[in-house]
Amino acid sequence: MKNKTEIKSLLRTILEVAKRNKVMFRYSALNHYKWGNHDYIDDWSYDIDRVIEVILGWDDIHTIQFLHAKKVCKDNKKTVNIKTLKNWLEKEGFIVDKKPLSYSLDCDLEFFGITIDDEDRAYQLDAEESSYILLQDDAWLNWEAYNTGADCLIDYSVGLDNLFKDTSIGKITDDWQEKFVLMEKGLL
Repeated sequence: MKNKTEIKSLLRTILEVAKRNKVMFRYSALNHYKWGNHDYIDDWSYDIDRVIEVILGWDDIHTIQFLHAKKVCKDNKKTVNIKTLKNWLEKEGFIVDKKPLSYSLDCDLEFFGITIDDEDRAYQLDAEESSYILLQDDAWLNWEAYNTGADCLIDYSVGLDNLFKDTSIGKITDDWQEKFVLMEKGLL
């Protein structure tokens, strides 16, 4: 049995798998919005160190969001592209069809808005509805900073496994735990 002698944290390992699969991530923008920390809402990116930096800020349950890179808006990396936005609105019950759709997301001004134009009148979602849709994700995981090892990973959405090719959170965690045990025994 040949083992790699390097072991990284479980969270870093998961985020590296996401990056290889072109799945962007960030600390939960929805949480920052709810807490009124609009200026802490990060862009979708592959910045593993930034996610870890935010988690190290306090012991708590932390949510990390995941979104396939092809869905990220190129002009405003804090939200999704217009096609994804339209799909999400329709899943929430809004009738968009071929109607013009516009949105605004400005964390500095704390403004979140979506407008669905309907020839004679426009429908504007309120800030709460708009933020929920603009800051959504494909998947998430919860990380408990006051635990240790694999116990930090306390929950994740089923959608996360669907974003990864040829692996799953369960497999990543099992492989990591095997290495961690070998390291604790001084065998790595």
